[in-house]
Amino acid sequence: MSPKVLPLLMTLALVGSIACGPSQDDIRRIADEQIATALSRLPTETPVPTSTAQPTATPITLPPSLTPPSTATPQPTATPLVMPATATPQPTATPLVLPPAPTPQPTPTPFRLPPTAAPEPTPTVQPTAVPEPSPEFGDVYIQVSPGVFRIETVLGEGSGWLIDRNLILTNYHHVGLFKKVTVRQRKKNPFVATVVGIDVVRDIALLQVPDFPVLEEPIFPLPMGAVTPADTDTFVMSMGYPNLEIFSDDTVGEATNRIAIFSNIVTLESTSVLNIVIDSPIMPGDTGGPILNAQGRVLGMVRAAQNPQGEGQEAGDGYLGIHIDEIRAVLPQLRAGESRLDSP
Repeated sequence: MSPKVLPLLMTLALVGSIACGPSQDDIRRIADEQIATALSRLPTETPVPTSTAQPTATPITLPPSLTPPSTATPQPTATPLVMPATATPQPTATPLVLPPAPTPQPTPTPFRLPPTAAPEPTPTVQPTAVPEPSPEFGDVYIQVSPGVFRIETVLGEGSGWLIDRNLILTNYHHVGLFKKVTVRQRKKNPFVATVVGIDVVRDIALLQVPDFPVLEEPIFPLPMGAVTPADTDTFVMSMGYPNLEIFSDDTVGEATNRIAIFSNIVTLESTSVLNIVIDSPIMPGDTGGPILNAQGRVLGMVRAAQNPQGEGQEAGDGYLGIHIDEIRAVLPQLRAGESRLDSP
């Protein structure tokens, strides 16, 4: 009920009770009726809906690690970078000097034959040039001459050469069946050597010197080489002692040497022994000496004149030499003291 209506209703009830004089109960009843009538006439106010009470939010208690700080943690103030008053100058980098680029070479122009080449004239056959002796033979002679000796028996004289520290090779026809021979050298007194073994067919004899005399100069064994058909028409050198006199001190001086051309390899039909042919004349006493190439290696041993002349005269058509392969083949037997007296 509106606060303005209630005083009005109370006034009307009091006035009515005074005029009629009803009892107090009638007054109360009349007042109630009047109030009810008045209330029924009054416009009904639509009550304002009471707002629904919202539930109070229960605060959520976060764990300490998740509880946000009441106030934001102040960030540290960045310290300004203070540059020095003057920066220290850095050393200047040495510039890298590259080598100059290579000068491009001109591209060679390809050689092109003409479409039809003119025929070449037939060359004139030139005569075969005779080879000149190698100057190396002088050095070879100086090196090997101390190892070349003169061999003497009652049968005659010949030559020999050192093949080992105390072994000398010579021809069988110089020593025959003698067991001792005399060996003379260029700068020392003669000495006696023992015949170790002989090969009559190959015409080879091996001598041994038990106590080789000490010389004032070194003596080296002569190295053996190899002979092939390709070696023909090349120069060789033979060495020996052809009929040289004996000096008053019993020495025989320097061995002689002859430069010749190695012309052929032959096999003697009577013995089947290999021999090399050299187109140089020889003198008696040369046999038994070495035949060497320009490298100082022995290719054979002088054996005999190919076409012998009269006694004491040079051979007219050169001489034969025992092939170095024949010497190698018989050396093991000769070193062992074995001799071969008959034909194969």
